[in-house]
Amino acid sequence: MSNSKKGLIAAILSAVLFGFMPITTKYLYSFGCSTVTVVFFRQILVLPIVLVLFIKSKKVKLSKKDMFEALKIIIMGMLFTQTLLYASYRYISTGLATTLHFSYPVFAVLGMLIFYKSKLTWVKALCVVLCTSGIFMFYEHTEGLALKGMLIALLSGLCYAYYIIRLGKSNLRFMPPMQYAVLFITVNSVVLFTYGTATKSLQWDFPLKFWIVIFLFAIAITLFAVLLVQYAVKYIEPDTVSILSTLEPITSIIVGILWLNEGVTVKTGLGMMLILAAVVIITLYNKETKEG
Repeated sequence: MSNSKKGLIAAILSAVLFGFMPITTKYLYSFGCSTVTVVFFRQILVLPIVLVLFIKSKKVKLSKKDMFEALKIIIMGMLFTQTLLYASYRYISTGLATTLHFSYPVFAVLGMLIFYKSKLTWVKALCVVLCTSGIFMFYEHTEGLALKGMLIALLSGLCYAYYIIRLGKSNLRFMPPMQYAVLFITVNSVVLFTYGTATKSLQWDFPLKFWIVIFLFAIAITLFAVLLVQYAVKYIEPDTVSILSTLEPITSIIVGILWLNEGVTVKTGLGMMLILAAVVIITLYNKETKEG
């Protein structure tokens, strides 16, 4: 299997795993926990597992420049993305939050174009249009719009576009997965623990059911989904990864159908078809480019 194909598969799998995030986060909120609590335990609970795997894995030495870059990417990118997106769920529906968050493929393509002089091919432009159109098909005007929640969700998309671009252009993408996981989780945990303790927003008293769900959530998202993104940007362009990641809301919809017996409207079905079309096009285009 070619490296390009491996990158495409990794990006798709990460999107599927991230698709379980909205419904799981909403469920965890039902226990009365704060945003900081969810994000913190999503990190720290898998740290023991990652440390064991890290001890037995390959390691590389980081320069001071690489370490500073890593801190900037992890904090400004993924940490801000998680915190902002989870916070937006408190003000607006997960559907609207997802719609606004998934502005990031557009931000990613524009970022690559402006800052890295990346060539905007007609295929990528078409896929961005298809993805954006598909995502907005998911929006249903059934609630009073909270401007604060909308801005927070939009900012989460901007932060994630920054994360994908900078990760794809830094030496972090070549770091062994377990070493990256230790660095990623440690940085996030320290920042969240410090902030949560200072603001008294970090909570600890929950029933067993909460701990089981958040532990499984942490393994699926922090351990697997995040590492799959790191693996994907090693072999394919960041803007391609961002386009493939729009499979995430489709997963969320399917989960809602299977677990919550939610229906699918014609509008939603059309949105799913547009996104799938973009994924198929970018995948085939990527394959032809590599073979050519």
